[in-house]
Amino acid sequence: MDKTKKKGIAFLGMVIGLIIIGCVIFFATGNMRQYNKAASLLNSGKYEDAKKIFAELKDYKDSENQILECDYQIGLRLIADEKFNDAKDVFSQLNNKEYKDSGDQLKLCDYSLGKEELASENYTQAAETLKKLADEKYKDSEDLYKKCQYTLGKQYIEKSDYDNAVNCLQDLNYEDSEEMLDSIINGENSINKFVERYNNVVDALNNGKNLGLKKIDANNLKDNKITTGIGGTIEFNINSEEDCRYNIVSFKWSKTPWVLTGSDLLTGEMFCCCSAYLVDESPDTAMGIITSAIENGNYGIYGSETYKDNFFTISKTKKIVTFAGQKTNE
Repeated sequence: MDKTKKKGIAFLGMVIGLIIIGCVIFFATGNMRQYNKAASLLNSGKYEDAKKIFAELKDYKDSENQILECDYQIGLRLIADEKFNDAKDVFSQLNNKEYKDSGDQLKLCDYSLGKEELASENYTQAAETLKKLADEKYKDSEDLYKKCQYTLGKQYIEKSDYDNAVNCLQDLNYEDSEEMLDSIINGENSINKFVERYNNVVDALNNGKNLGLKKIDANNLKDNKITTGIGGTIEFNINSEEDCRYNIVSFKWSKTPWVLTGSDLLTGEMFCCCSAYLVDESPDTAMGIITSAIENGNYGIYGSETYKDNFFTISKTKKIVTFAGQKTNE
């Protein structure tokens, strides 16, 4: 073999060797080049593209941590674009992994969503969103939450939904919420006012005739019923969905057995019930209603009387005596 051929073969071998070495280096450094590419994409704001490459690299270097950083930057961009629901989803996941200040970013998302819902007058959802932030006194979320609850309370009052109104206004201490709450709990048709009027009549009758009537207590209300001093029962709003704690539209007093109970006590409790049920009426009016109901029934087992927008009945059998009143417009 001449020298020229030998040199050619040697050169070819060197080239092949370099190619092999190049291939080895190329494949050996593939992850590094992909990592650097992903890092460059991350720095240039192409977070989704960067995340895809880091995900393919799996556990190469700190690729898993870089995926979190991509998500974090995506979340910040969503906040900047006011896409708070999407941002919340991102930071909820990051917060579970305690990444950076994801918890604070999550609060910012909820706060911003709450303000949006409040601005769109979606008070129920806004209150739900802001509740936890209000408890933590985050920014002015407490004031915003109270505004939601206050507005909801007013809306419920307008609908006569007093139970939900009370739930919204209880311990709110916002604007005139205390006065609004008191107007419900101690309104003229509330159980508290009924009991107050009932007990005032008990005092008057006992002072005048010493009948031995007993007062009743609103705290003893159970299943819309209160037990009286002689073992009678006063039941409220029997055929109504109205909450008797805030709006009494009917009552039914009954005593069984009644035969061995003094007539003064029976009449006294009926009189107390009638006086308590009526608002801004004199004792004479209550006694007149009872008397008329008895007379209209010819002193028999059933009698009735209508007074203004109220219908009263009185009945008795050998076992039970009842006296009831209800609003005719209910």
